[in-house]
Amino acid sequence: MNCLPPSLFVKEPYLNSLLCEIGFGILRDPVGLPCQHAFCRRCIEAISQFRGLGTCPICLEAWSKEQFVNKVEINEIINQSTVKCPQCDWSGQYQAYDQHLKKSCKNALVTCKYNCGVSLSRKNIPNHEESCPLKKEKCKSCGKNFAINDFKLHEQFCLERILPCFICNKDIKVYDISIHTRQYHETISYCIFNFAGCSFVSKDKVELEGHYRQNVDKHMEIACNLISVLKSKVEAIEKKGIKEEKRIATISNSIKPIPKIYPVRWSTGGTKINGSKKQGWSFYLSDRSIKGNFQAKVRVLEIGPDKNSWKICLGLFNSLEHQTGNWDKYKNSWGYILGTGHIIHTTPTIPYGESVGIEDYVLIEYKNGVISFYKNGHTPGPAFNGIMGPFYLAVALSDSSHVIEIIEVAELIH
Repeated sequence: MNCLPPSLFVKEPYLNSLLCEIGFGILRDPVGLPCQHAFCRRCIEAISQFRGLGTCPICLEAWSKEQFVNKVEINEIINQSTVKCPQCDWSGQYQAYDQHLKKSCKNALVTCKYNCGVSLSRKNIPNHEESCPLKKEKCKSCGKNFAINDFKLHEQFCLERILPCFICNKDIKVYDISIHTRQYHETISYCIFNFAGCSFVSKDKVELEGHYRQNVDKHMEIACNLISVLKSKVEAIEKKGIKEEKRIATISNSIKPIPKIYPVRWSTGGTKINGSKKQGWSFYLSDRSIKGNFQAKVRVLEIGPDKNSWKICLGLFNSLEHQTGNWDKYKNSWGYILGTGHIIHTTPTIPYGESVGIEDYVLIEYKNGVISFYKNGHTPGPAFNGIMGPFYLAVALSDSSHVIEIIEVAELIH
């Protein structure tokens, strides 16, 4: 029905004269015909016989749509008539009814502002929005917004979060901790009893020797405690009849292997490099090969405004065979196109992950014949399989305004 429902209005005698004779409700947007009878605009238009022409349903006088007259005085009377909200105890003039539903009616249906698709009464929607899975929270470390469902996972792995250095207790961003450790604590000496629980570290050998002299009893105590624990475990294993090889394997991880850090640089001798040609490709390899399983971490410092969609192609070559700029011609190369998120071995390129921007980190992982690429700690999965090394880190830049930096290349020990 196009008319206003009579039940909405507080009963007044004059309302009977404001009924539409077509829809039998209170007039909505009333218009007058040449015969002076009034109807709802949409009601009278609905019975139009042909292209806006018709006859009055009361007196049958002909009319055309161009002859409609807006009944402003009738509309004003209706606007000032008293209505009662059917969903709450509010009453007031009809002209304020729409605003009441939109702003203040506690029982009116409201859609969640986070666009999750849920609609509830206005009084209940705040509780839902407080815990809505699509509600955004801002990461205090990187400043980016994430839905509640994704926020805890991001917060755990955010590269911008601050952690204290385990040696000097200085606050360092996660992605800078390894650089900080090598730069400021490369000569750190650990107490030889760290396998038993002593956490003492020192940059001064004299201080370390003094630590040994002052803590003989302590070192003896923690070593004996560890031996006692291991003895109990061995006895328990022997009682269960476990073979000798398995008993040896149960000895605690007293000495953890330390991954090797490769001092890899670009062929120019530096870790940071930019394109050498304006609007033309330039190509660089690492100054040495990398053997075994490894991870290479690279940071994008600048991306220029050139029109080439690839921008930077980063990846691995397993030989020194290359020609500047022509990455896609060689079967001994495997790359990640940072401008498009595609990967390339030989043409054509294949969709793989996300494009990479300024200050993003790219991790190239080679493990047991599989090459994977990570953007800021996240990967779509393996990019290439069945690949054999050793490898050279390689980059091609489409313009002199692009800048990229090697952060770290380290072996994988597991």
